[in-house]
Amino acid sequence: MTSHQFLAPRLKKAVVFAAAVGLLAGCGIRVSDSEVVNAASQGATIEGVTGTGTGASDLGTGAVGDLGATGTGGAGGAVPTTTDATTPGTATGPATGTGTAAATGTGTTGTGTATGQKPGTGAKDPNRAATTTSGKCTKSLSPIVIGQTGAFSGLVGQSTGNIRVGLAVGVKYLNDRGGIACHPVILHQKDDGSDPSKAAANINDLVKNKKAVALVGLNEEIVMAAAAAEARRLGVPIIGGDQVAPEWYTDPNVFPIGGSGVPVFGGPMATVAKATGLSKFGLLYCVEASACGTINDHFEEMADFAKGTVAFKQAVSLTQTDFTSACQGAKAAGVEVLFLSVDASSVQRAARNCKNIGYAPPLVSVSITIAPSVVADPNVRAASLYVGAPHAPYVGTGTPALDEFHAAFKKYTGKVAQDQPMMYGWVDALYFARAIENLPLAIRSGTITTAIILDGVYSLKNETLGGLIPPMTFTRGKVAPFVNCYSALRIGKDGVTSPTGNKPVCNS
Repeated sequence: MTSHQFLAPRLKKAVVFAAAVGLLAGCGIRVSDSEVVNAASQGATIEGVTGTGTGASDLGTGAVGDLGATGTGGAGGAVPTTTDATTPGTATGPATGTGTAAATGTGTTGTGTATGQKPGTGAKDPNRAATTTSGKCTKSLSPIVIGQTGAFSGLVGQSTGNIRVGLAVGVKYLNDRGGIACHPVILHQKDDGSDPSKAAANINDLVKNKKAVALVGLNEEIVMAAAAAEARRLGVPIIGGDQVAPEWYTDPNVFPIGGSGVPVFGGPMATVAKATGLSKFGLLYCVEASACGTINDHFEEMADFAKGTVAFKQAVSLTQTDFTSACQGAKAAGVEVLFLSVDASSVQRAARNCKNIGYAPPLVSVSITIAPSVVADPNVRAASLYVGAPHAPYVGTGTPALDEFHAAFKKYTGKVAQDQPMMYGWVDALYFARAIENLPLAIRSGTITTAIILDGVYSLKNETLGGLIPPMTFTRGKVAPFVNCYSALRIGKDGVTSPTGNKPVCNS
């Protein structure tokens, strides 16, 4: 029995280790709030995120992204509930340019046009509702309201919060092309700061008051249990998100989009072993969070995935200023590759302390450690740091789907994608759209309900979004399948690269 076959049936027990990801945040690449406004100004509200915006939010004035869920078109508002078509950033809205705005912005109005392209592939769909034979929307159908809640502030939000930007860019991209099957998308984004009661309250508000028919791109590394329970109670699915808590793999109402836990975190270990021939692994794991301990509990499985052995494990504190003793212990034990289950700043301190004693093994950690300071750190770059992802790497290029991803971020934020959480949000938006567009014309031309969305999700078979995700198929009434796939990222002297290529690597 191979290691991959061995891991698959144990996933339901071992997947809890992935919750550590959300607790390892120290600092992260984060698009500025003004850029979020630019990215999400069509079809989105972002509530409760401290910033410089002018709209009111759940946390009072001065919050970013209360951008007008039903407001007039243009830079100040979102897609109205009735439009002729949409072309975000220039002219949107009904012919009269009316509509109520949830924020102070109004923007310009007009009829606009859209290309009517499918997300992920760019191929025109002549069978779309309300379209011409060229694929252009001739009219806008009823809007689709979706919601997102997550840790967009605080310790976790600083590193993983860019999933909100990824989703907002994805929504703007979809609306720029006439929406989903000519239905404009209205996105409400709410911050819960990893507070379980706030997460549940946000979901309740999104569904009951904002009328969201699905939750997309949740960022709930710590409080997913509360979020999943509330979504289940209200009967709305969770489609895509951070994918680190057990509920992603044990709740049939939750749909993770991408590779499963053990492959994603064992994958970069396998990648460094293949690249270097080194296979004796060591682990430093934080004591502050129980989730860090679960990585320790399942580290042998991760090493087994990489066809290696465990030579050393030691608990450390995120608050300690020096890791020299831990480095000495790993060096004495003959550790060839060191896994750091810590925050970004601790990765830098450990790399520096190990180098000071003449010990610079390749490092492995989780993708949220790709912060600007980590990428630029000379000790990290000299040692090389490997991390894993459940879908295509954000630095990948050369495929139509990846080129589309980069072009959208350049267009709507003015720069290239900054980190892997942005890819999470982008993938979630496109998968949600693809599920609806896969339905027959007669179904998708009417009002899009939660039941229709679920029918669309279950209708997709081995969907890859043009190679952005591994083949995904969900079965009604069953929990998410084990997906033995991952991508790896490497921080080295040449910057951030993807040694596994532009598409997820899958093992039998």
